[in-house]
Amino acid sequence: MSTIESGTTRERVIRTTVPLLFVVAAASVFLYDGFVGYPLDNATKFVESLGLSDGADPVVNPELTADRGQALAARFPNGAALDELKGEVAGTPVEHGRDTYFVGPGGQLHVRHVAGRIEQIGWVDGTHSETDITLQRWLGYGLIVLGLGFVGQLIRVLRTRVCVSDSGLQIGGAAVIPFESMKMLRYREPGLTGEMALEYATGERTNVVVLDRYVIRHFDEIITAICERAGLSHPAQADDDVRLTDAPTEQLVDKG
Repeated sequence: MSTIESGTTRERVIRTTVPLLFVVAAASVFLYDGFVGYPLDNATKFVESLGLSDGADPVVNPELTADRGQALAARFPNGAALDELKGEVAGTPVEHGRDTYFVGPGGQLHVRHVAGRIEQIGWVDGTHSETDITLQRWLGYGLIVLGLGFVGQLIRVLRTRVCVSDSGLQIGGAAVIPFESMKMLRYREPGLTGEMALEYATGERTNVVVLDRYVIRHFDEIITAICERAGLSHPAQADDDVRLTDAPTEQLVDKG
């Protein structure tokens, strides 16, 4: 007997892959917004609010958070030297008349100054606050974890192997089920032709393994081979016999 080896069905692979693609796409959107999109939108709208030209987009300092901005405001109160503050904050600030802005992802540290001395200092949230940005990032991280689960599921699906050889039936890395131990092949549920239950003996114990058309690509070939080698009735043929036996007598008579 030639060996019949089967992987899983294309439909099962597609149904497992599609959710993974959706999760990856959603995670990409959330992470992009959290790390690039929201900070960039904040910077663009900040420039527009000052009436600056389109090419004047500021450099966003990723380390300048609201907490750090407020801490700097406390360290450099009114009257402090503006140059000393500039030495504490990386990046190039935006200068606009008497106002200097240090731009972070979630807002700006706004400094109003006179003759190089701070007159007023405070943090201003952007259109998208740091809470918004953090939420986008955590949603992205959560979807990455979910995506890893889908990747594991896809690997498991792609590793599906069912083999019928001279030794018997083997599913994945499980032990081979010899043909001589097979007792019966039936539909798992009446009327459901896509799943078959194979009963086989292990010592005095009867076990059942389910063979699923959705899972096994060469389902029909494997079922036929099991029936031939184990001497079992094919469930479909058994159903045909029952229908003929139960049919009214006049339907069995050749009217010709």
